[in-house]
Amino acid sequence: MQLIRMVLLVFLLAVMLLVPAAAAQSDTLAHNREILDAINGMKQEMVRIEQSLKADLGRLEARLQATNQRLDDFQQATNQRLDDMQVDIQDVRADLRDIRTNIWWIVGLVFTALLGMVGFALWDRRSALTPATRRIDRVETALKEMAGSNPVVAEALRKAGIL
Repeated sequence: MQLIRMVLLVFLLAVMLLVPAAAAQSDTLAHNREILDAINGMKQEMVRIEQSLKADLGRLEARLQATNQRLDDFQQATNQRLDDMQVDIQDVRADLRDIRTNIWWIVGLVFTALLGMVGFALWDRRSALTPATRRIDRVETALKEMAGSNPVVAEALRKAGIL
């Protein structure tokens, strides 16, 4: 925008200088010389403006390259963060698998302990009942022997369904 203003300003100045000069001069040779001088001045101004634009363009390109470099660095940093997060997620998944395995072991151990306790209770009951059943068998045998000599005991055993 600034370049366009400068070119327009130079053009207007040249026109303003040329119009009065052309009207004041009656001699075409002098007039042509003034026009050539004005054109040469405009050429010099245009060369100066072109050099200024080239310098501005060089600075803009340098800034653009710096911006592109910053964007590339940012992208690399973001990619690195994502890679780190992927590794962290994989670690968490591995930890969860380990925890799940441990839970299954614990459930298995608890279940085994419960089965062991039930087995022990059954074994203990059987071992506790064995002496009692032997004793009852001996009492029954003794009562049957008594029933042979005592009719009251025999009648009681018949009512109980033992004889």
